[in-house]
Amino acid sequence: MLRRLARGIGANAFGQFAGAVVQIAVLPILVNKWGPAVYGVWALYFTVPSYLGLSDFGFATAAATRMTIEAAQGDYAQARTVYQSVWIVILCITAFIGCLSATAVALAPDDIIANAFMSASDARVILLLLLLYGLLLIPGGVLQAGFRSAGLYATGVMCNSITGLVEGAVVAGAVLAGGGLLEAAVAYLVCRLAGVFATWSILSSKAPWLWLGFREASRSEVEELFRPAIAVMPIPAAQTAFLQGTTLVLAMAGSTAAVTSFVAVRTMTRFITQAVGMVNHAILPEFSVVATREDRKGLAFFVWGTIASSLAIATPAAIVFGLFGQHIVTLWTRGALEPSNELVLVLTANALVYALWQPLSNLLLAVNRQAAYSYVYLAVALMAVVGAYPMSLWMGNVGAGLATLMLELAMTAFVAPLIWRVFLLPSPVEFLKSSFHAGRSVG
Repeated sequence: MLRRLARGIGANAFGQFAGAVVQIAVLPILVNKWGPAVYGVWALYFTVPSYLGLSDFGFATAAATRMTIEAAQGDYAQARTVYQSVWIVILCITAFIGCLSATAVALAPDDIIANAFMSASDARVILLLLLLYGLLLIPGGVLQAGFRSAGLYATGVMCNSITGLVEGAVVAGAVLAGGGLLEAAVAYLVCRLAGVFATWSILSSKAPWLWLGFREASRSEVEELFRPAIAVMPIPAAQTAFLQGTTLVLAMAGSTAAVTSFVAVRTMTRFITQAVGMVNHAILPEFSVVATREDRKGLAFFVWGTIASSLAIATPAAIVFGLFGQHIVTLWTRGALEPSNELVLVLTANALVYALWQPLSNLLLAVNRQAAYSYVYLAVALMAVVGAYPMSLWMGNVGAGLATLMLELAMTAFVAPLIWRVFLLPSPVEFLKSSFHAGRSVG
């Protein structure tokens, strides 16, 4: 288990490094080559694949947990049945969402599609390309579920990270060569298509028992996955609401320049949460197995380990960025952006609080108990987005950041006690006492 954890953390570390390289390198290239206003349009267009990424209706996540538990118990045939069953669902969903979205883009009025930088026809082509890119993100979740259930979590993460790294490099090269939004969209689509095919090939070679087909698919498996899958859906919906929804609301209340500063600072602060996820995501497959065995000491160990690692990683990172974030963003964008200290501090606080509660909530996700918090999360996130509009009118992008900070504080107050109730964990004092006595007995 420790070896798998180490490999998972290492793969996540590489993923964070790759993501950091892409974000640090690509955003300033786009801003400087296109200008902040055009980049603001691109950021709005890129909400299309962001929303499509959650269109699997939670089936991939629910299937990943179920497959991991079945494989841990040695029932590879049942895990394969779940795998093939969820593929049918995902393919049907992808086809339906694709047709519906393409029709909406094609029939949308020109005055809605067009903008000051391009015609309606050019905008439609770009949106359709990003639509196809977003649709390719949907089956990627099923492939990652296969890696996780086969004990190859690290391999799956590496495949995804390398795909993202290649995407960023190709897009940056296309823009540096003089490409516009159209060329960037084509680059994203081609790279993702190649990445999905390569990832599927690697999974098939390393876990041949997870062959792709429909012969062993079962309607009863789909029905059994339905409730936990639907309970997953509010989680990415809430995340997209406060990430992309806040961007849209800020654009309506302010300007694309305000959006650009907000997105740039938030991108940097999210490195804090991504660093925390480096450890948290690696333990989820192991936590699923421990929970299946009803190992209370193991559950308590993972919960407290999650809290300790989150604090150890997020706190110093937040202090550094809170103090020097304005200068970091200015240097990063080569002087194109100079965000206010208030915006930096508010979004840093967002990232710090999010890094405390979100890793704990992932433990519920690892055992398909997400219904305990997911619907509350979506409701609070939507309230935050609605509240972001008057806050943005009043305080600009700082107001939008304060609205989402209220979301993070509310979820922390809700999730922390929920973890103890769901897993029947000992109180913090009892856990420390038992750990102390165990240490004395060993000594």
